[in-house]
Amino acid sequence: MKFNTQQEMIVANESGLYLPQDNGNPLPGIACMANAARFTEAHFSEPLTTYATGWRDQEGLQELLDFVAPPVEVPRKFEYATFVNTEAFLSETDDVCAIGSDFKRVEYTQSKVTSTTLNKGLTYRVDLDNVDENTNWRERIVSQLQLRVLRNDLRRAMALLVTAGASNATTPNWGASGTTLADIDPDGAVLAAAINANNTIGIPCNRVLYDLTAWSRRSQCLRSKASAAGFGSANIDVNQVAQLCGLEAGMIARHSYQSTPTAKAGLVGGTYVLVFLANSSTSIDDPSHLKRFVTQTNGGTMVRVYEQQVSMKLVDITVEMYSRPVATSTLGVQRIAPSFT
Repeated sequence: MKFNTQQEMIVANESGLYLPQDNGNPLPGIACMANAARFTEAHFSEPLTTYATGWRDQEGLQELLDFVAPPVEVPRKFEYATFVNTEAFLSETDDVCAIGSDFKRVEYTQSKVTSTTLNKGLTYRVDLDNVDENTNWRERIVSQLQLRVLRNDLRRAMALLVTAGASNATTPNWGASGTTLADIDPDGAVLAAAINANNTIGIPCNRVLYDLTAWSRRSQCLRSKASAAGFGSANIDVNQVAQLCGLEAGMIARHSYQSTPTAKAGLVGGTYVLVFLANSSTSIDDPSHLKRFVTQTNGGTMVRVYEQQVSMKLVDITVEMYSRPVATSTLGVQRIAPSFT
């Protein structure tokens, strides 16, 4: 039944002429409620979401992000524990139970932080006159948007890690004028940082990350020694350096972002080498320095895509996800900022 005015609809309802059940697909002339959920579902694209869920970036941004801040799946509102270092490594000499007595009672306190994952996404408006309908232009735009969202989260995670290492920062000179042991032996400087981290945290750090410029300075420093040992060390890869320093894995951050309209900068945010703890099979309460908390969208996927016809010639493609990189512990993160003079 069609109602010409709101008053007619009210009168009809009061008379027992109830509206048809709202199934999300209203018939012409039928009044229905409008809300954000309805709008969202109306523009949800299942094919593009399926594509986005199975998509893998070719630039390695996801791999680098997972290396720095391993993902942890949580609900939108969640609590995480900050790592209480002192209690984790207390040791007793009076843990023997005397006859007729109870065991010594100990306590573990824990600091809990309440947080939420943030709804992140980007929209790209397409002029249909500028695309070929016979190509996969929708999938190409989804890929570009996903890369951009990942790059944004990676910059946030890098900033957290660099800030966490500020209290343990060293500045060796890996150039020709360097004279100290940390200056002339770049791998020794990383080993010393790893030892310092272990002594501070009590748990061995397991990862080392090089900014591309820092990795280049390491290689130049070793090659300048004009010796078999220097040349040999200069030719090993980053994972071999990690193992040499008692760490599990290493990575070089080669990626950049557009920092100004005319310049680009590295995603690490400086010429740094960072030694830290991050577990791939991480949980909400483990002592990793960084974690990236993620939440499934309403559709049960980690990413969701929408397509909205704005006008006859304009279409909006939107990609969204929920995430929040967090420095759950800053204790013992090591930051080396080598100069080269």
